[in-house]
Amino acid sequence: MTKQHALPQQLIYIGLCALGGAFLEWVGLSIGWMIGTLLVATTFSINREKWSKHSLLALKVPKFWTQFGQLVFGIHLGQRMTLSVIDVFSQHWFLISATLFVSIVAAMFAGLLLWKYTVADLMTSFYGATPGGITTMVTIGEEEGGNVAIISIVQSMRKYLVILVVPIFVASLDGVEELVPTLTSNSPSIWVTALMAVVAISFAHLGKLINAPARWIIMPMIGVALTKGLISIIFGYDVVLWWPPAIFVLAQIGLGASIGSRIDKSMFTGMGKVVLVSFSTTLLLLVTTLVSAIMITRVTDITMVTAILAFAPGGVAEMAATAILVGADSVFVVTVQVVRIMFVLTVLPLVFRKIFKKKLSC
Repeated sequence: MTKQHALPQQLIYIGLCALGGAFLEWVGLSIGWMIGTLLVATTFSINREKWSKHSLLALKVPKFWTQFGQLVFGIHLGQRMTLSVIDVFSQHWFLISATLFVSIVAAMFAGLLLWKYTVADLMTSFYGATPGGITTMVTIGEEEGGNVAIISIVQSMRKYLVILVVPIFVASLDGVEELVPTLTSNSPSIWVTALMAVVAISFAHLGKLINAPARWIIMPMIGVALTKGLISIIFGYDVVLWWPPAIFVLAQIGLGASIGSRIDKSMFTGMGKVVLVSFSTTLLLLVTTLVSAIMITRVTDITMVTAILAFAPGGVAEMAATAILVGADSVFVVTVQVVRIMFVLTVLPLVFRKIFKKKLSC
């Protein structure tokens, strides 16, 4: 980084990009802070040659901001591994594992279709098609050399199509079950937050030693989950972090500005086919979800509503909120969604690396 792109210039640039995030948040778009910031930063980036005289608009944001955002989301994901989640998974581990395996295979097949019929490379296609969250898949995909523009579009299309279709569909179904109560816990504590931050940063540096993929999000997630688990076993309840919404806003803005500032105009070549194939593969994943839900309801006492929300390739927060609104088993929904994210973030990057290296060697 040059002297003219010191911290004050970075903050001004990020602040300008955040105006887009503020607008999308104002209109009520989910994760609007990240998407809006990303769009503005991308606009600056793809027009960098025109604005070369204005060094501020041509700035490339250091990866520190990406790492900060990943760290925050890693801590957040680690928090989700509560005693309730572990208990529910232990009761239904085979069913959850088998169904998630089917859904992940379907996602990988969707990635192959994206690779075969569009300009996207294999790594980009896999990270674009795999349901693991827009933020996490974009940041991990970028680290692995994927096209973040395509990954962002494919992930966004899938998420918003799922959020649009699934809640409306499940709300029209008959049959709900009583909510399962979660374990009680202490009040939010800033000391617990400080402890988890130290653990998360330590595990992120440990990830460098073991060459872990996306170490700033995966390793903090593992470290926080393990620490929370140990505390829960020793004291018998789930600790709660002091976690103000502003932290998520800053994380989304940092990620959006950092990733968007490194997007190149050439990344948008052939985007028309990408949109068409992405829409088709999302329908494929939704059909897989419906078939899996039907099979589950035939062999268990889990309702159709709960099963669909648990295995739908959408976001954890959105599916959990829908589960609460329609009276489904929200703990089961969160458990399945979290277990899938944990598997996607810890196992699939290694699998994708192996597949990609094998393809290059052929």
